[in-house]
Amino acid sequence: MYITQASETGQLTGAFANGQTGWCAKPEQWFNLTGQMIGKNAVQFKVNWQNNIQNCQSITTWDGEIKDDVLYTNWVLSSTNGEKIYRGEDTFYRECKCSHCPTP
Repeated sequence: MYITQASETGQLTGAFANGQTGWCAKPEQWFNLTGQMIGKNAVQFKVNWQNNIQNCQSITTWDGEIKDDVLYTNWVLSSTNGEKIYRGEDTFYRECKCSHCPTP
């Protein structure tokens, strides 16, 4: 996840790459991220899994809280036709902790 712009009103824009293999959104593909800060430590953002290469027919929303420069989130992935819903948790760190950090 890369946040490329944060406005004074808390609006966020950026890019998101899926970190899971075996799914429609490949790890090397980037998708638009939009969201907002809520106060100093809460954040909400979403990714519509459609770009100029791929349409995964789904949207994921994250709600989270920042503690000690770590973002802890819960997410909900919904298919755009309403058939399937998945839930889970993600943790995001300010610095990449991968062996190879992707860039949009």
